[in-house]
Amino acid sequence: MGYAASRSEPTAPLRIIAGSTYSAVCGAPHTAEFEREVIVERVKAGLANARAKGKRLGRPVRDPGTQARVVALKGEGLSLRQIAARERLSPSGVRKMLKQAGVETASALAPGPA
Repeated sequence: MGYAASRSEPTAPLRIIAGSTYSAVCGAPHTAEFEREVIVERVKAGLANARAKGKRLGRPVRDPGTQARVVALKGEGLSLRQIAARERLSPSGVRKMLKQAGVETASALAPGPA
């Protein structure tokens, strides 16, 4: 009879359960990795597209005149910390502005004269 033939093959729900269990145990980590890679690629492509269109990325500049004032104060001989206190910035932010302007700064960790 057809009964014996149908017993040798798993029923449809059993195949689905077995397949989903296999996917959950073996395939899920790979699926998550694949999804993450897809997201990373899309984000990178979007950023490249924005740059190609001339869009300025990153945090907007709070005050465009700050960099000029920082450079002028450094030219007057003030230290990074003094400039930072006057402009209400962090010393590392002041150093970054000076670096972008091409002004040389002495590193705080650089060894001094012996």
